[in-house]
Amino acid sequence: DELAAVAAALGEAGAEVESQRLVYLPQNPVEITDVSVAKQVLRLYAALDDYDDTQNVFANFDIPEPVMEQVEL
Repeated sequence: DELAAVAAALGEAGAEVESQRLVYLPQNPVEITDVSVAKQVLRLYAALDDYDDTQNVFANFDIPEPVMEQVEL
């Protein structure tokens, strides 16, 4: 509710506001440690993101770097 007011106040204080938008951060992130589950989740995320009518895709998963390295192979 206060996004515009905060951006205006920052601008008035001399800060250069390049963009303003709400960013949703998950309250309960889920860590995915299984490589096959990580692949499925990333495929679903990509499919949703590629859909023409989709504007934004938000998720609450976290894939640790060692698992991501295995997914990318």
